[in-house]
Amino acid sequence: MAKILKNSWIFIILILLILFKENIYKIFYPQQYEFNYLKENELKYYKNEYLKVLDKYDIKDFSANDYIYSKVIYRNIYDFYNKLVITKGKDYNINKNSAVVTNKSLVGLIDKVNKNSSDVILLYNNKFKLSVKINDTYGILESKNNELVVSNIVSDSNVNVNDIVYTSGLTDIPENIPVAIVDSITLSKDKLSKKIKVKEISNLKDIDYLMIINKVESNDEQ
Repeated sequence: MAKILKNSWIFIILILLILFKENIYKIFYPQQYEFNYLKENELKYYKNEYLKVLDKYDIKDFSANDYIYSKVIYRNIYDFYNKLVITKGKDYNINKNSAVVTNKSLVGLIDKVNKNSSDVILLYNNKFKLSVKINDTYGILESKNNELVVSNIVSDSNVNVNDIVYTSGLTDIPENIPVAIVDSITLSKDKLSKKIKVKEISNLKDIDYLMIINKVESNDEQ
């Protein structure tokens, strides 16, 4: 009889555990139930930060561009500074070569658009090339031997250490988005040009959310 009662109690306890497993789990792992709430509020925070960037750098041509927010979903640890994958793709009409920015600066360009995701090449990717300006001097920002350099700069150009490197506005990417900071300047052997080394503004190690500045295609272009 005692054995039957014991088995009955075990059975009842098991039933109770099954019925109330979510409440029990919540007691021991309460943070799991806050996940969606926290992420939603974090996204709102980043949206506000991006709007501040648009206002700060006078990016107001909203008719020519869409501003699309996205989360980073994949980074290869062996290719960490070269590329990443975001959650928006053809489903959001993302276009190749659109600018990708954080709340501080441009960090990459859209390289490949998939159905529900897009590949982004970052500043240090060998494929990355961007038309930029430093004060009144224009050049091309690219990665060479894991260094960021601005090429096509003549020796008498007005460029100084700690100057900000901005997008030039000579392409489909809007003008005056900060990209990098001038780190060092050296003259070429023939003294006809300058070698400009720059460093990124945004911390490429710590990227969770991004904004894509997506050029809106007109009916004539489609």
